[in-house]
Amino acid sequence: GVTVAVNGTALPAGSATLFAGESIAIAFDPWSLAITAIIYVITSATSCDEEEGKLAMKEGARLCRSVGTYCSSCLRILGRCVSCITRSTSKCCFNSVLSRIVNEQGRAQIGKDWGSAENPDCSGFTVAQLQSLNFAAMDLTEFYASIVPNMPDVERMRAAGAERLAQYVTDPRQMRPANPPQVGTPSQPVGPTPPATPPTQTPGPRPSPPPINANVSPFGQDPALYTSTFSEEFENGLDTGLWNDTVWYETSNPTKNYTVEDGVLKIWPERDASGRFFNRTIDTDGRYYQTYGYFEIEAKLPVGKGTWPAFWLFNHIGDRRPEIDIMEAYAGGAAPWGFTDANGVAHPQAYAPTVWKGDYEGQLVGSRQYDTGVDLSGGFHKYAVKWEPNKQTFYFDGVEVLTLDVTMPDPMYIMLDLWFGSASGEPDGSTPTGKTNSYEVNYVRAWEFR
Repeated sequence: GVTVAVNGTALPAGSATLFAGESIAIAFDPWSLAITAIIYVITSATSCDEEEGKLAMKEGARLCRSVGTYCSSCLRILGRCVSCITRSTSKCCFNSVLSRIVNEQGRAQIGKDWGSAENPDCSGFTVAQLQSLNFAAMDLTEFYASIVPNMPDVERMRAAGAERLAQYVTDPRQMRPANPPQVGTPSQPVGPTPPATPPTQTPGPRPSPPPINANVSPFGQDPALYTSTFSEEFENGLDTGLWNDTVWYETSNPTKNYTVEDGVLKIWPERDASGRFFNRTIDTDGRYYQTYGYFEIEAKLPVGKGTWPAFWLFNHIGDRRPEIDIMEAYAGGAAPWGFTDANGVAHPQAYAPTVWKGDYEGQLVGSRQYDTGVDLSGGFHKYAVKWEPNKQTFYFDGVEVLTLDVTMPDPMYIMLDLWFGSASGEPDGSTPTGKTNSYEVNYVRAWEFR
């Protein structure tokens, strides 16, 4: 495509002149140049050598730090770059996420830069530099998340930990239901921070005996291994002798956002008189407790950003907070927690079973983000746990999704709730309100081992 014309030789039609002198002219054909450039770009883009493959793997594992971008391949004519064909990004890669984090934050502390894009400085620290680093000031959240497989949400852990710390207070209930089970000093579950001076509550009705149905057995389990201890089918409304309608450190919000109809408990997103979305908890605190056994609900989850439905077991004995979260879902969270439909409404798809041992604040012992692959608001599904003395096995529609070998010896009460926030974000105008968007529970059942 390049032509050199000497002593007045005619140039090809359409040529662009690069240089012209008294007896010589140098020109090129733009069309030939364009075709050559296209072929070069396609060839470069579709090639990948072994080293590039290894780099891609490291980037996927978050082991690399980008330094900068530069033109690494140029189309040159007579030594002059007329078009940049390939732009490359320089990266410094390390052997672990922790090494990358320490290098990134350590360099910022001591003022050590990364060099230029064409000449990156990926060297490590000297002994003196390493000794001068302030490791206590480094944010290692990303590293913590990388060493706990299938963690549901790091921000959720941090927020829950802060809430737990704020809630480790003495029992504010001045009056209790008559003859509650003697299981220790009841206190609060993880949730909104209680007021500094919680209000005194009027004692509720005398606890009802738990309903029992010997004709039902755990889904997918051998019936011969279990005896029914609790079978709430919601056939006669909400038994206020068995269920509370608020978490213990709050008074019940007077705005109605729950009911029982057609044998189903329904809790839905609603704004109270102040215009804010508020949490609703239905639990057996002070009324029914159990240690070990099989616990199961059949439920359909609500849609909407901010919705955070849950089914869990909890107790609070002195300063201890044992907790087994059988199901927590976050429709407004990043995929696979949820997805957004054509109308901009968030739907739940994944959920998390989790165990907090509770001997001290933030003692997470195991969790999993389980992607069901289906819209959990589209129909009813069974969420369950088999709680043994030294093991907890979680099930979704009878299929095992997580097993933890943890000793959890304390009696716990049952909780059903629809809260807002955490990984689901804050509810907004896209969050549907009203009974047609309910956390619907067909039944709550428990069995003990024979």
